[in-house]
Amino acid sequence: MNRPAGVRVTVPGWRKRGVKPRWGGAAAALARLLPGSALCVAVALAVLVPPAAAAAEPPRAITLRWENDVLSSTDANYTAGFSMSYTRNSRGLLGWIWGGDGADHGRQYSSYELAQLLFTPSDLKRVPPDPRDRPYASVLYAGLTAGLQTENTLNAFKLLVGVVGPSSFGEVGQKVFHELIGNTIPEGWDYQLEDEPILNLIYEHRRRYRLAGSDDGLAAELIPIGTAMLGNYLTKARMEAQLRFGYRLPDDFGETSIRGLGALPLPENGAVPGEPGMYVFLGGGGDMVARDITLDGNSFSSGPGVDKKAFVSSGIVGLAYRSERFLGSLSYIFRGREFEGQDGGEKYGSLAFTYLFR
Repeated sequence: MNRPAGVRVTVPGWRKRGVKPRWGGAAAALARLLPGSALCVAVALAVLVPPAAAAAEPPRAITLRWENDVLSSTDANYTAGFSMSYTRNSRGLLGWIWGGDGADHGRQYSSYELAQLLFTPSDLKRVPPDPRDRPYASVLYAGLTAGLQTENTLNAFKLLVGVVGPSSFGEVGQKVFHELIGNTIPEGWDYQLEDEPILNLIYEHRRRYRLAGSDDGLAAELIPIGTAMLGNYLTKARMEAQLRFGYRLPDDFGETSIRGLGALPLPENGAVPGEPGMYVFLGGGGDMVARDITLDGNSFSSGPGVDKKAFVSSGIVGLAYRSERFLGSLSYIFRGREFEGQDGGEKYGSLAFTYLFR
């Protein structure tokens, strides 16, 4: 059978799933709930999170991370991601993989994360979607991370357990958000990937090199990063490096993203009250990709999918701020073409906000 280059063979006539709901009512309800929800979160933080206590207690943090291509005026490919995580510089559920309590050869940290990621083609009005474009896909997962850090090295494992497909609620999330901001309502979610459980492992190694400066003043650091991912969601290897320069650099290990490790150990050198720190960062690297379910399609059934590229370049640039109780960063991330026939690479913004406590 003849087919255009870069087009994966799919089963004719993808099934449409169910009856389309009335998104206006859902959007209106969500809009009414948002102010109250934000207030509840603020009250919960104030009541449940204790004030800074003895220095012997390891740092803990709650992090909210939002990634969206609306920050770069696009609406395709990896279009949105949101995660919530709880991180602590101490042994967690997976800490046993490092043996003992880690005190004799480094400090342990642990993190627990809930995340959702959305992927769409470039034409949100086309029904059925273009079979040569990226299929609709949504991923919902819980992540558990266990890391071991020394003064200048970090080794971390992350376990992902979740689902891809309608049960990850990507259709509802994107349609409600687009209606709230007055954007184009995507019409092709009836043709998204089928439900499939996902199980993935991530291993990452980081090193930190102080190039110049001091802890209490201006400084520059280089952080090389190596990552390996294995599972039915992502199987790939990544090499990258980050360079950061600024005032009162934290003793952590740089920046990450939802599609990366997701959470890193918290800085132990707390910022001095009234003397916050700030730095700029940039980096780049590339992925060698063996499998990506959001491009290849479901593992055990035929359906939408495209021919992915084996190598994908990437870059990041951004600004970070730290105070005694808060960490915040704004990043701009770009990636090269991920599949044959893709019209340009990906560009999206990332906002991360961390509240520190003990």
